[in-house]
Formats: sequence, structure tokens, C-alpha cells
Amino acid sequence: MEIAQTPRLRLRELDNGDVPALAAILADPEVMRYSLGGVHDEAQTRRFIAWCRASYAEHGLGPWALVDKASGELAGFCGLSHDTIDGRREVQLGYRLATRFWGHGLATEAARQAVALGFTAHRLASLVAIVEPAHGASRRVVEKAGFRDCVATSFHDREVRLYRLTAAAWCGTASPSGAGGRRMTIRGYRPEDEAAVIRLWEACGLIRPWNDPRRDIARKLAEQPELFLVGECDGAVMASVMAGYDGHRGWVYYLAVAPEHRGAGHGRRLMAEVEARLAARGCAKLNLQVRAGNAEVLAFYRALGYVQDEVVSLGRRLIPDRE
Repeated sequence: MEIAQTPRLRLRELDNGDVPALAAILADPEVMRYSLGGVHDEAQTRRFIAWCRASYAEHGLGPWALVDKASGELAGFCGLSHDTIDGRREVQLGYRLATRFWGHGLATEAARQAVALGFTAHRLASLVAIVEPAHGASRRVVEKAGFRDCVATSFHDREVRLYRLTAAAWCGTASPSGAGGRRMTIRGYRPEDEAAVIRLWEACGLIRPWNDPRRDIARKLAEQPELFLVGECDGAVMASVMAGYDGHRGWVYYLAVAPEHRGAGHGRRLMAEVEARLAARGCAKLNLQVRAGNAEVLAFYRALGYVQDEVVSLGRRLIPDRE
């Protein structure tokens, strides 16, 4: 079963059909060089998969097969598992990648996807990653995935570097935006926000000729207005999201972050807030629509764990907004 996608990888459940390819990856001397323990044959690999399932299953966070979209090959695996580190119970990021895929950023894509699933779909408070001091490539992967607060420690009788990432830091609450170090505050929409929100939507290209944004806002204020949120910095509206729940499915619309504030995790934080509010209402599944060809937005949602459903989207306008 497919779990998620990144621009170049498909993440699906790891199974015994992957044993031959995975055994070859794990037995590679270069892979073993930076691994805590080694796997040498297919029987050990089957036991390894069973161990991973038991260890990772508590939060349903892997192990996931990493399938290269271009070739269809098994590139490796990743997941999140529980372990005791320095006397504390932690959830640890783990991954292995075949050496032929090293140096192309695939490990970073996988790590970022695993982190996104951990913090959004499974509400983890923090994650850790363990890196061998000599393995600069692994250090760069975890740092690009957002991990900080590195300390030296001992793990399985080996000296390692321990990196940590909290949900607050990942969502952007602990890191400044690119615009002067300002931080975003999330609050409910207010009527006096209308002009600023419409300017935001225009700047983000969300308004279409057949939609009247003022009517869309009025309709939302008449139904579940508490699910219409804005983000502000220094008292100015710079982000928005609109959500709804019909008792069966949740929907998200008008997620927008001003271009000058992007890249600081504000969109992730708004989505995490909406998901939490919908989950509190008993919403089991959240849907959204992305215009075909919008690769950047598709990549954003896939990094949060959203996958494409095998459906055809249909619509019919009942009330025209514009003549």
C-alpha cells in the first residue's frame, strides 16, 4: 500500500517481496560502515523486516520502502522507531539508501517526508536522529530535514551525534520567517480582515474570474466560521486557510502564505492547526484539491503526507457568483 510520495520517491509498505533487493542494500560494505549492526543474507533481512514492523508499528510509522519513480527500483527504506537513548524513550528517524542512489538528495526527500508524517499525521512532539561523526552526508541529510540541537552521546557502545527536532520548531513556531525574523500568530478570521485576505489571495493567484471572494467569505462566515483562520505577523494578515467538515469528510480551501513569508513553515503550521481542529470533531479523512500542473503545491502537500486518490473530481455550480 502506498503511504506517500515525494518528487522522486514513492513510499509504500515494506514487505517480504523486497527481501532480495533490501538484503543487497544492507550487505553493502559502504552501507554497513555507517550502520549499527549489519545484515548479510535474505534470512536475516526477513528477520530485520519483522523487527522493524514490531518496533515501528506503535505509531504506524514504517518501515516504508523507498521506490525510485524513474527506475521503479527499491532505493532503500525509512521509518520512525522507538528506542531508549540516554535513558529517555525517543522516536528515532532511521533510513538506509542503496549506494547507487547516494549523492542525489533522495535521502533528504525521504527524511523530510518521514518527519512530516510524524508531526502531522501522528502528532509526535519530537524526533531524534543519530549520526556517526564521520558520516558527513548523513549529517547534511538530518540538518536539511530540520534537525538541530546536536549533542555527543553513546549509543550501542559507539560514539555518535544526537540531533533533535521538535514539532514546534518544524511548524515554524520556534524559527523566524525570512522577513525580518517575524513570527506568525494564528487566530480566527475577523470581518475587518476581508480586504487584507482578498489581497493575499490575489497575490497567491487563488482567485478565478468565476469566483467572487467576498461571497466565498460570506458563505464561510455563515457555516463553521471557527474553521476560517488567518496568520498574522506584526498585526498584518500574511496567511490564511479555510476548512469545513460535513460529518463524513473534511475539506481545505484557500491555504495561502504571502510570497515574502514563504519557506519558514507557516503553511505547515496552518495545516497542522486545521488538522487538529478537524480531528477533534471526529473527522477521519481530510480532502483537498490542487489545480493540475501546480507541481510546487502538490509537492508541499505530499511532504505533509497527502496522497493522490484514484478519483475524478466533478463539480456543478448551483449559484453563479458572476454573470
